[in-house]
Amino acid sequence: MDTIQVLLYFVIGSCVVTLLTVLRTPGGPRGPYLALLVADIVLASALLTREMLDSPLVWVAVAAYALLVPVPALLLVGSRRAAMSERLALAARLAAVRELLMPGARTRFEREQLEALARVRAGKGEDAIKSLREAAAKAPDPMVRRLLGEQLVSLLVFDRRFDDALAEYDGIGGERVNPPLSPPVTAQLVRAAVETGELERAGELLARLEQGPFAATVQAQPLLAQARMFFLAGLGRIDDVIAITSAAPPSEGAAPLADLPAVARAYWIGLAAARGGRREEALSSLGRAVELSKADRGGTALAQRRLTEVEDGSGLGPVVVPAELAQLADRIGAAARAARLPRALAGSKRPWVTLVLIAMSTAAFVALEAAGGSANLDNLMRAGANVPTLVSAGEWWRLPSSMFLHIGGWHIVLNMYSLWVMGRLIEERMGALRYFAVYMMAGLGGALASYVNLSRRDGFGLSVGASGAIFGLLGGAIAVFWRDRTLPERVRKNVVRTLWFLAGLNVVLGMSMKQIDQAAHVGGFVTGALFGLVLAPGLRGGLARASRVLAAVLALVGAGAIGWAGLNVVGSVRGQGLMTMDWGQVSFELPRSWQVVSLNGTEALVDPDSNTVLVLDSVAAATAASATALADQIVAELTVAPAYKSTAVSHALVPAGDDWAQREFIVTEGSRPQRMLVVVHRLGGGDYVVARVRIERDQLASRAGVLRALLASLRPAPPR
Repeated sequence: MDTIQVLLYFVIGSCVVTLLTVLRTPGGPRGPYLALLVADIVLASALLTREMLDSPLVWVAVAAYALLVPVPALLLVGSRRAAMSERLALAARLAAVRELLMPGARTRFEREQLEALARVRAGKGEDAIKSLREAAAKAPDPMVRRLLGEQLVSLLVFDRRFDDALAEYDGIGGERVNPPLSPPVTAQLVRAAVETGELERAGELLARLEQGPFAATVQAQPLLAQARMFFLAGLGRIDDVIAITSAAPPSEGAAPLADLPAVARAYWIGLAAARGGRREEALSSLGRAVELSKADRGGTALAQRRLTEVEDGSGLGPVVVPAELAQLADRIGAAARAARLPRALAGSKRPWVTLVLIAMSTAAFVALEAAGGSANLDNLMRAGANVPTLVSAGEWWRLPSSMFLHIGGWHIVLNMYSLWVMGRLIEERMGALRYFAVYMMAGLGGALASYVNLSRRDGFGLSVGASGAIFGLLGGAIAVFWRDRTLPERVRKNVVRTLWFLAGLNVVLGMSMKQIDQAAHVGGFVTGALFGLVLAPGLRGGLARASRVLAAVLALVGAGAIGWAGLNVVGSVRGQGLMTMDWGQVSFELPRSWQVVSLNGTEALVDPDSNTVLVLDSVAAATAASATALADQIVAELTVAPAYKSTAVSHALVPAGDDWAQREFIVTEGSRPQRMLVVVHRLGGGDYVVARVRIERDQLASRAGVLRALLASLRPAPPR
């Protein structure tokens, strides 16, 4: 398939997924952004259906996709990371750029909120609050006033003015406001209620947050965990707070707040200890919070105030909790302890296996380009492409080696991008060992399915690429999340539903493009799903131990397959020089890389560098008066079949004369048109040798020299 076609299909699929996601996001971008997404889908589709692959509009569609999908996502990640590291001014600037690309109420709210927080951090909190109050008073649109009210509540909580935040919330309707305030603001209000001792109100706000639709998304889990921590700390549940802010074994995923800054962790453990009546622990943790918050004057003052309250006994519990609230705390504590996030979402560990796999594929691509081009079939054959005829001849090492080869820049870019997106999620969910095992087994399953499919058709062609393994990760992800019980039920169902949609979309796109190796995709997906079920974390007892052992064994098999393929690739690259072969009554010279294979019961010679197939037959001298006459006879026999169409000789491989003759045909059977050469040679005035060469149409020019030398060396075999 043309790389431009692949790129345009990728643009269409990504824009469709983004469009559906945005439509399901309350307060998400609307109007111009959605119109641009639809326009880009229509443009890319029109370019494909009209085969306008050379049009400059192709790059307009690609550039529009980049500005509409990946760039805003990268800006969002950068903005949130800057905010987490307290670089609020930078976070606000990144949010402003994102708002330009994705105008909407939500993006505007995020930008304005970050700008206001930056002003508070700079000591201008009162000015920011005053400006928001004035803007809200002048706003004629109720929705605008509502958003400004939410910003004001957030700003007051950030400035540690908890009583004022709750009063502002009451001013815009409190618990009666419908629809409820945004989840981030609701979580901040839970904190304000806890800080002011209004525990029943904190419980009501938390219940409202947990019951909302946002709680059913994976992205909501850190925020939900934070609100739970506020509530549990307010009730003195120190053991629960410690559990959800502590690290967890990699195989179990990350604790919801394992990456909470040390100062915040110390403060909330200290507050939980104080509310639970554990004085020494409260003094220790709050004292540490005071030390760690030196860069934040407001944070230092709050931690110091709590520390003083513990020292004089006014802030020391245990707090009296009504029975209904205690039951709610029990449920929240159990849910918080059981919850686990993928470490890719928590951001606590680098996906090293994914990075190594990407590096290996990239290194192979660079080596192919340096050797003459990744689209050069000679290079691909020599480097280990999945060629059915060669695999059938015993070169099974081509199954793993083909997973790391790619044709052209867009092929590797799209595959490596997909691997980065899917790989991080699955590696951090399953752990490095299980993830590597699933990747390799899925890749081998996809390569094997491709080999079987090509062999059933005509045995010709080749396949390369990591897409089988990547589809396997998609199948493995569905299996892992389907079995996962650490996430809320609605979250699991939403994730699995989204993954199934992505799988179905890719299948539909693959069915519409005959050049895509659909067999590799399906084989990889099924294999990945099966091993994902078997190796998914969360099993218990003997099944868990068996799963770990199996993962280790499969990972060793995968690593061994890579090593085995690597050694054979080196041998394939170095396999130069000529050898003499006797074939019946004929002797000739051919490259050492050529191999003898069986095709439909007939022995043939195959050039692994170009998938060229050579079959030699002996014909008695009495059959024809000359090589030319025999060649004409063969032409008459072949042209009866509709698949064979006679054509002019494009490359003269043999000299003219009565002892030599050459004819060419275009063969249309099988997966793609092939070129058939028929060469007839009379050996020393005796019997004839008929050489039938089948080769890709565009490969004859590059292999003409090799074939010419081989045919010129034909001679009678020495007597035995």
